[in-house]
Amino acid sequence: MSTNIRGRCSFFFFIFFLLLFILFFFFQAEDGIRDRSPSRGLGDVYKRQVQRIAVLSQRPRGWERQLNLISWNDGDPKYDIRDWSPDGTRMGKGISLSHDELAILKGILEDMEL
Repeated sequence: MSTNIRGRCSFFFFIFFLLLFILFFFFQAEDGIRDRSPSRGLGDVYKRQVQRIAVLSQRPRGWERQLNLISWNDGDPKYDIRDWSPDGTRMGKGISLSHDELAILKGILEDMEL
C-alpha cells in the first residue's frame, strides 16, 4: 500500500515539476526573443516622411524608386533614395544621405560627364 502512495506522489511531483519547467523556459524563451535577438528588418525602425521630392523611376509592378526627405526614429531628416511599394507600406533597400553628404554627391555628379 505504501508503495502505491509513494508511486502516486512521485508521479504528481514529476508532473508538477515538468509543468513548472515548461512554463519557466517557455516564458524565458519569449523574453529572449524580444530582448536579445537582433532585428531582422525594419520592425523596430520608425519613419516619418517629411517631404516627397521626386519619383526617379517606376517598376512594372508599381514599385517606385523615390527621393524623399525622411526622419528615421525621430532623428534629423535625411535624403533617402529607395524603392517603395505602390501603397507605401513596404520598402526595399536604399541609401540615406545627410544634407552635407548630398551636397558632396551633387558636386561629384556635376563634375562627371553623363
